Amino acid sequence: VVLWPEKEGLTAKLITDIVKINFDARPGALARDLNLREPKYNKTAAYCHFGREPFEENGMKFFSWEDPIDLTKYASMASADLDKEVADKKEEILTKWVD
Repeated sequence: VVLWPEKEGLTAKLITDIVKINFDARPGALARDLNLREPKYNKTAAYCHFGREPFEENGMKFFSWEDPIDLTKYASMASADLDKEVADKKEEILTKWVD
């Protein structure tokens, strides 16, 4: 995840809301997004799971969780704009997250 340096007015709640807008935390969605149903565990289990270069082999993606998601569009947004973005996407957030 690519974020930005600390910014005045950016609270922990706003950061959490940005994550909620951009990531789906439902178990099935996590399995889909991380390609957990592909038979590739020998390679991913060896030498640690994190900090590895992502690659594709035989149509399977390995270490896809290492591909960053660019969230820098939020860096130029004021807190009020972020609050509005969250309010506008409230229904979408509620389908992906349970608080």
